[in-house]
Amino acid sequence: IKYGVGALATHCENYILQLLNKCLNVDTNCANPPPTMHVTIVCDLYEEDEYREETRKAAFCVLSRRFADLIRTERWISCLWSTVRDLL
Repeated sequence: IKYGVGALATHCENYILQLLNKCLNVDTNCANPPPTMHVTIVCDLYEEDEYREETRKAAFCVLSRRFADLIRTERWISCLWSTVRDLL
């Protein structure tokens, strides 16, 4: 890739993957859970084909755990039908 952008893109995606894994490790039942990625951003990550399969799978796992949060957002009505199908 021109100008070595590929290495930067890989680094950024690895960071995103770390954030998604952090979301999966949060105990949502504790009194004050730490902040995590907003569920609408996670939905965007899942629906974007440019991300690696590993990133998209992690995003789906987060969406599955936070499904109740997603359906309460405006983003829910604009989700791809395949996302809705997969989550249901």
